[in-house]
Amino acid sequence: MASLTAVRAALADRLDAVDGLRVPGWVPAEISPPAVILVPGVDRARSAIVYDKSMVGGSHTMNFLAKVLVSTAHDLSAQRLLDVYLDSDGVSSVKAALEDDMTELVHDDEVVADYVQVPAVLHYGLTDWAGVTYLGADLHVEVLTR
Repeated sequence: MASLTAVRAALADRLDAVDGLRVPGWVPAEISPPAVILVPGVDRARSAIVYDKSMVGGSHTMNFLAKVLVSTAHDLSAQRLLDVYLDSDGVSSVKAALEDDMTELVHDDEVVADYVQVPAVLHYGLTDWAGVTYLGADLHVEVLTR
């Protein structure tokens, strides 16, 4: 199975294509917006890792929250920026960057997943991170790993 670290790093690499968006390959203590943080797990129904989706030792599903956070310094411009990141396609779309035309996910020249899908935005609104309030959205990211 591809490691959680390798999958998160490969997702972060895809998000680097979105101009101006900061994307650490880990869950940081502090951020500088606009940023996307890839947090393993979504909720109790969508665990961080669901093992053996196809057969014992076969593919596994990893679920992430892609937390898109922007500054609230100016409400209207923050909402406009966040909305652009949430578009389903385009050069600033987080969804489009993560799915990358449904191509295989690669890290260090090795295929770590067969596909990445972003089926939903689960939250939109004020979000606290490390004691600071941001305008943000949580996207559900599903990865079928090898």
